[in-house]
Amino acid sequence: MTRKREYRLPPPKLTDAELREFTRPSELPAQPWRYTITPHLVTLLTHIAEAAGENQPVNRKTHHTTEHEIVDLTLKQTTRTSAYWLIIVMSLFSSFGQTMMGAHFVPFLTDRGISTVQAASMMGLLITVGIPARLVAGLIVDRIKIGYLRFLMAAGIFIQAIGIIIFLADQSTATIYAWLLLYSIGSGISSGVGLPLQARYFGRKSFGSIVGLSGALQLPVGLVVPSIVGWVYDSSHSYNSIIVLVAVLLCISGVVACFIRRPRVPPQLTDTLQTIG
Repeated sequence: MTRKREYRLPPPKLTDAELREFTRPSELPAQPWRYTITPHLVTLLTHIAEAAGENQPVNRKTHHTTEHEIVDLTLKQTTRTSAYWLIIVMSLFSSFGQTMMGAHFVPFLTDRGISTVQAASMMGLLITVGIPARLVAGLIVDRIKIGYLRFLMAAGIFIQAIGIIIFLADQSTATIYAWLLLYSIGSGISSGVGLPLQARYFGRKSFGSIVGLSGALQLPVGLVVPSIVGWVYDSSHSYNSIIVLVAVLLCISGVVACFIRRPRVPPQLTDTLQTIG
């Protein structure tokens, strides 16, 4: 039998420079095992820390949300908070005056002997002054703590009430302008705070649903109030009782705004809170 020949590749030829590169002393310290164990040790300690955190008992009690915690509530969780329903009550009371002003303010002015053209220009003043007030409110909202938003909202509502009270104290054309000016400023402030307040309190997860439900709950006010105000005027031939009612509702709404605290964190979200530094 003939024996098969084994063919072996010749060893690669290295240049002198390559040979020196491969044979030069290592720059690592004399204990290279440290560099091998250290990454694994870090990984092991990380897993131990995570396991310790998972084994800690979870506090199922609700707690107040701190300034730096971000909470995204669902629509169902939002409707279970007292803050949401206080916002609804505040909005319903304050929107009574806005609906009355939008539907009956021009007839109110013409009933006092003011021409239709002048009444229309005064309504333009009501809308125009509110624009810069809303912009200023937005700038303030971005610079104050979340806990102060309710007080800014209350300030805007009380400014509206002060304007009406000034008119009721001395019913003249000059006080009507004061009413319009203060009411427009206060309305701009409260409008500029309303949506950011809900976004900061309830998060962005279901913000569209939350705002949509709030608008739906306030819709009956816009449908019913103009008819009620018209019926009262036809019965008494005066808007004074309605104006007094608007001032009272605005004062109540401002007080309610002061008690709208940021909602507590639901128990199921206690472990999923994200903190911003």
